[in-house]
Amino acid sequence: MPVKPEHLDSRLESVKVNYLTQNVAPVVEDVVVQTNAKINTTLMIKQPDTVNINLTPAPGTPPAPVMPKFEQPLNAQKERGSVTVRWAAHDDNDDQLVYTVLVRGADDTRWLPLKDKITDKYISFDASTLPDGAYVIRVIASDSPSHTPTDALTGSRDSAVFEIDTTPPRVEGLKVEPANGKPESLHVTFTAIDEFSNIQRAEVSIDGGDWQFAEPIGKISDSKKENYDFTVDVPKSKDSDSEHIVIVRAFDRFENMGTAKTKFTKSR
Repeated sequence: MPVKPEHLDSRLESVKVNYLTQNVAPVVEDVVVQTNAKINTTLMIKQPDTVNINLTPAPGTPPAPVMPKFEQPLNAQKERGSVTVRWAAHDDNDDQLVYTVLVRGADDTRWLPLKDKITDKYISFDASTLPDGAYVIRVIASDSPSHTPTDALTGSRDSAVFEIDTTPPRVEGLKVEPANGKPESLHVTFTAIDEFSNIQRAEVSIDGGDWQFAEPIGKISDSKKENYDFTVDVPKSKDSDSEHIVIVRAFDRFENMGTAKTKFTKSR
């Protein structure tokens, strides 16, 4: 006897759907550059002569969709001639990320590689490998460790412009003469020149004595070339009326130092 349709059990017990999660590109939230600093992986708490490298978006940068999170503070050792780059990044799929860091001159278009396949969110490099000038860092995040080459995605962010200067100023034309009307003083003249940054200050030492501040002719150090013309007292000693060694040094605003030395002998 045939069964009528109304007697059939048509309930749906379960449904199983297989799907592939859509990949989303990683996001680099912030990039910060600190000059004259080098990462020491043993310095995870602040020590003397270290500097904290904090993430602070550059002026005009749109707020990041996710606040940067870090498991521990990042402290760098103060070291002239080194540059440290720190960044924050995340991936909404929780994919494993690797990073590539590039650099270019602020007025250039070509990016040069600094380091790739990085899993840490920071690097340090030697600034002397680049000529003095203004630069930009780009950090590229890739989720390639979690995807095939076809499906992998990237995201990037550029740093604010920063400057590198590792070349010391030149000290030229150092000349020492007797000071008019001051038998125990010397008249010193010289010029300090820097090709990239302003001269910050200059100092003079007589016969290995303490360094003394030397004031430029214009009273204020605010240019790449400063002229100096001043008198300095000779330290009192048994040979103060004979030979003297005069050393001058000049610093640019990046604390690069140039020096010059001359010997002066008073006529008897």
